[in-house]
Amino acid sequence: MEDGTSFTYTNDFNGDWAYDPTSPFGPGGKAQDWSKRVGAGDPWVWGEDIVRGVNLGGWLGKNPAFTTQPFICPSLYEKYINSTIVAVKDEWTLSIAMGSNLANEMEEHYATFITENDFADIAGAGLNWVRIPLGFWAIETINDEPFLVGTSWKYFLKAIQWARKYGLRIYLDLHSLPGSQNGWNHSGKGGSVNFMHGVMGIANAQRTLTYLRIITEFVSQEQYRDVIPV
Repeated sequence: MEDGTSFTYTNDFNGDWAYDPTSPFGPGGKAQDWSKRVGAGDPWVWGEDIVRGVNLGGWLGKNPAFTTQPFICPSLYEKYINSTIVAVKDEWTLSIAMGSNLANEMEEHYATFITENDFADIAGAGLNWVRIPLGFWAIETINDEPFLVGTSWKYFLKAIQWARKYGLRIYLDLHSLPGSQNGWNHSGKGGSVNFMHGVMGIANAQRTLTYLRIITEFVSQEQYRDVIPV
């Protein structure tokens, strides 16, 4: 692995891994004998090929994968649950409570909560897809939005690399929208809904369309669309 450590890959379903550092976007692994090899020129066909997937909750944000929630990754929240700065209930308030520790603590979370070994285990368990929810702060934040901006995108790129290596495909979900789309903590900020509502409602919807365009254009590039079929 890139950190210099190693592990033994076990796959009882005739799957394999493939990675050539001189050709990082070349053909990847084959998760199982019934799954198509990633990047081998045999595209995924919806309605014919069978998805056997798993959700990567609590990784790159505070709910699924790149958004976090207290019940999914409690150790991230427990340290700040008695914060005198703010009542910690979602990633917004957690980010405020973390203060100057935000960058270091979130980077540590991203780097350890889900690793390359997990992607290998997922393929070895007979699965061929992973769902990765992403918060909008992977792209940008504005005004007083306290989230750590951009770092989760770096780990999303790692996820693409690992998925290719072990023959997995990614179902990408823009899970948290500016202003909160439903007022629940998995939107990044619990409480009021300011997506299509309130003073900034339309502006937040316009931001969301911009982020969807950015993400769609990115994953539609030739080097990524075999891992993230649209």
